[in-house]
Amino acid sequence: MSRRRHRDPLLCLVTTGVVLVLGCGKPVPEGMVRVAGTISFRGDRLPDGTINFEAAEGRGSATARIQSDGSFVAVMPPGTYRAMVCSQDGVVTFEKDSLKPIEPPSRIPKKYDHPETSGLSFTIPPDTGRLTINLE
Repeated sequence: MSRRRHRDPLLCLVTTGVVLVLGCGKPVPEGMVRVAGTISFRGDRLPDGTINFEAAEGRGSATARIQSDGSFVAVMPPGTYRAMVCSQDGVVTFEKDSLKPIEPPSRIPKKYDHPETSGLSFTIPPDTGRLTINLE
């Protein structure tokens, strides 16, 4: 198993934690945009997970939790972003003796686990954004 495979579940867990700590529903700060959207895989909405937007200009990132209806809300500055999506069927467990992580099966192809391989790119305008993302 490659080292990168172990980082992908960890990245998903970290970004999920950030979303839970920061929460949502707060007023949008000046210079930021609230982006709402839905995300589906082969026509079915994803029931959970995270989507992470990485700014192409290196100006930071934004993470949103995917809700049970496939919807998400993120707050970020306008600009161009690459994205990654994590949606796993279960939680990471660990081998009893070695404490090696055992990653649960992903609901979507592994290529979506990283912004460099996902093929997902979006331009967020300076006003409220709306995204409909259909993964194949």
